[in-house]
Amino acid sequence: MTRDLPGSSRRGARAALAGAIAVAVGALAGCPATEPMPSIPAVPLYAASTAAWPPAPITGEIGRGALIAAPMPAPIMAGKGVRGPILSIRALATVPGPGPARALVSGTFGDHLVIELVDVDDGIIRWRDAAHCSTPPVLVTATEVVCTDGRFTTGLSLEDGAELWRKPAEVTGGQGTLLVALGAMAAPPPPP
Repeated sequence: MTRDLPGSSRRGARAALAGAIAVAVGALAGCPATEPMPSIPAVPLYAASTAAWPPAPITGEIGRGALIAAPMPAPIMAGKGVRGPILSIRALATVPGPGPARALVSGTFGDHLVIELVDVDDGIIRWRDAAHCSTPPVLVTATEVVCTDGRFTTGLSLEDGAELWRKPAEVTGGQGTLLVALGAMAAPPPPP
């Protein structure tokens, strides 16, 4: 519902609005250029789950602080360059070290094993790889993921999923920076 303002009030409101727009445009023109925000797709790759029953009402408090809101399910979005269907998840691993909360997910679609790095805090799949791992990763460190396919062991960067190294050996496990391998993991001879 709108109300007619007397002529002088209407002109004053228009002048105030024009002044506010001029100030906003002037402020934006003087702002330094910033990096563009990464685009997030509108459709989630993994939908938010819902409880099989209604949540219980919150009836009590702990301590003297303000009541904390209950966590709500949120979808996981596909990051830039991530394609493909959702996975049938086989294994999850947390990524150790400082920085945002991250999880390495391995699973299958069809008969292909795929691994993906999920930024838990932002709810975005940062990268997905279907080329290097035929089994779930054997080791996850703060900087890389180690996978084996029975003939070769491969190290992938946690930053972007790129191959860091590849050696002819089968890794059976690892912890920290120690790998347990069957076969030779010696460095290749130096070029002549």
